Amino acid sequence: MAVINIQLFEQLKEELNREDPVPVSIQIGKKLEEMIKQGTLVPSAKLPGDMQLSQVLDVEYRTVRKAVSKLVEKGLIKRVKKSGTFVNEGIAVTAPNIGFFYFIEAESAMLKYAELMQKFFDRHKFDFKIIGFEEDYFDRVDLYQEVKRR
Repeated sequence: MAVINIQLFEQLKEELNREDPVPVSIQIGKKLEEMIKQGTLVPSAKLPGDMQLSQVLDVEYRTVRKAVSKLVEKGLIKRVKKSGTFVNEGIAVTAPNIGFFYFIEAESAMLKYAELMQKFFDRHKFDFKIIGFEEDYFDRVDLYQEVKRR
């Protein structure tokens, strides 16, 4: 069983916008779902209890309970009596995509930067694609579709 660093949830606390019209419970749920789907919260990892999580996030216990219950309904996490709350196994992890396009004429200069960028994005769990193109490329191709295709 993986142990989750409580600092992940302290970062989440900083990202909560209490002035936002979106309820805090929904913000918490969306962020936790994102963390699960990106692999930050790994399958079978035990989450902090609702009470502990509410203290870390500085929100009411019921707010956390509501957010976690929605994730249980979605099948992303499971509650096990007298054991705790765990990230479900078998959830497809999806990395956000970043596409970087450059002119083929500049390829030799770009290659030295590409390696550094790839290392950075790998560390942050991004799917990074570097694509060279000819001068008239923008006239012929939908960039979004091209990144998805590659």
